[in-house]
Amino acid sequence: MSKKKVFAGLLTSAMAATILLTTAVPAKAAVPPQGVRIEGSGSVQVGKTIELDTNIYPDDDLVSSWDVVWTSKKPSVLKVLNGRGDDTRVKGLKVGKAKVVVKINGTNIKTTKTITVKKATSTSSVADSDRKKLKKYRKKIKKLRKQMAATAVPATPAERRAVRQNFERRLNAIDLKIDVISNRWDDRWGSTARSMERAVDSVENYMEIVEDYLDHRFDWNDDFYDDRYDDDRYDD
Repeated sequence: MSKKKVFAGLLTSAMAATILLTTAVPAKAAVPPQGVRIEGSGSVQVGKTIELDTNIYPDDDLVSSWDVVWTSKKPSVLKVLNGRGDDTRVKGLKVGKAKVVVKINGTNIKTTKTITVKKATSTSSVADSDRKKLKKYRKKIKKLRKQMAATAVPATPAERRAVRQNFERRLNAIDLKIDVISNRWDDRWGSTARSMERAVDSVENYMEIVEDYLDHRFDWNDDFYDDRYDDDRYDD
């Protein structure tokens, strides 16, 4: 028998096996929804809007977005801008609290989320508050820098690593707070936003300098450590 005929026979057998396997294993059926959650911020300022999304579980294959209905229990406090759909936008109208309800038509599935409507704050007052916070965070970073310099360098790599990780955790806690301010101004524009971006960059740059100093002073690789390293540039 020729090699071509043998190959053709093997190919035919493989295709037949694939067909049998495909027909023998039924496709997984979509699972009816069991519940729904509302995802998104729990607060909004008067005159501002936020987006809310649904999370239908275990999956949403059998749910049409048209059957997802949103309402507000206190439309005078919080207005639902899109009554139907997988997501919606709500607008704060006056200070207070209101429950947003989402339900799936044709089922008994629904849930609520309480949204707090806060008094609107001016951009300048928010900027002033954030500048004060950044100034405080910079002082904390500088204080940690002084503590690093005053801490004796342990003799063993394991001990140096433990000291370094302790300082890293404290710096990371401050860094997370700086990120909150950074994210607040990322999507804004205008002179105030640009000024805040520069203020954030200044503190973040100082953070990087102190992190570099920490890496050097308490590095646990003996080949890297050098007592002649110049600390003066970290004094701010």
